[in-house]
Amino acid sequence: MQRMSERSVESAYAAAREAALIVRHPAPDLVIARGKDRLDLLQRMSTNDVAGMETGSFRTTVLTNPIGRIVEAVGVLSLADEAWLLTSPGQAAAVQAWLGRYIFFQDDVQLAQGGEGWSEWGVYGPGSEEALADLSPRLVRPGANGAPLFKGGYVWRVTSPAGGGFRLLLNPDETEEASLACSGRGGEATDSAAYQILRIEAGLPEPVSEIRQEYIPLEVGLREVISFSKGCYIGQEIIARMDSRGRQAKTLVGVRLTQEAHPGDGVRQDNRNVGSLTSVAQSPRLGWIALAIVRPVVLDEGPGHVRVGESGTEGEVVRLPFAPVSMAAGS
Repeated sequence: MQRMSERSVESAYAAAREAALIVRHPAPDLVIARGKDRLDLLQRMSTNDVAGMETGSFRTTVLTNPIGRIVEAVGVLSLADEAWLLTSPGQAAAVQAWLGRYIFFQDDVQLAQGGEGWSEWGVYGPGSEEALADLSPRLVRPGANGAPLFKGGYVWRVTSPAGGGFRLLLNPDETEEASLACSGRGGEATDSAAYQILRIEAGLPEPVSEIRQEYIPLEVGLREVISFSKGCYIGQEIIARMDSRGRQAKTLVGVRLTQEAHPGDGVRQDNRNVGSLTSVAQSPRLGWIALAIVRPVVLDEGPGHVRVGESGTEGEVVRLPFAPVSMAAGS
């Protein structure tokens, strides 16, 4: 059974690199923001520039607190009369409460929770456009700005671990149809496992594992969703100061491992605790690899050799993304 599972994961991994991988992600929570000032509120509360988003466009931004730490990373889907805020599972109430604290009497903003029964999917790889049709016979090729895909859902382009792809948000009817369309493919668990391998190889952080409230966005690889040219927002001064000095207290790195390890395992260098693993997977190309949040000094002192966990597994800290391994080296 173990060998069959490994072959299935390898097959899904190869599909993502050569064709397409379809993954059902954990269903997000949803906060619906209405009123003419809905994007203005998000603009002054989060890291990315969301003012003036076009209808149908999607953007990720990070809510931060006054000391620059993460409250929640949210996906913003801008619609004609409202904005949908996609949060991590179970976080809608907290996001609604956080934003509600900063709505002033003159603001035309109303917040509500919604999205029950909706699902989020990813289609990744060089054949992702063709693979979209597998999820629904009513799919229309998406516009450049991620315009509505069809009556029952939305799609937007993403930078995926496999180089390109799409995320989809589907209503309950389309969710059932997509599930039926994918049921013949089998291997939903192995597809998700393959996605995690690709995500770690690409150095992409995800909620719970890397995107957590004790960190500042720059420390966990979220620079691309921070605007350094827009106006003030909560936590902006701390983040700008950290960027200007070019040094963070912690940083997201990759770790090449000689054997299996586990998320949460401590990372030590010269008998000093320097951080911990956050995500671990066995890559068909690279062997055991991990993401870790460590003190930047690890990369300053030579090649970054470390010991991991109580067993002292050997590892090498590398900058992200992981460098590809040639066929000769991997054979």
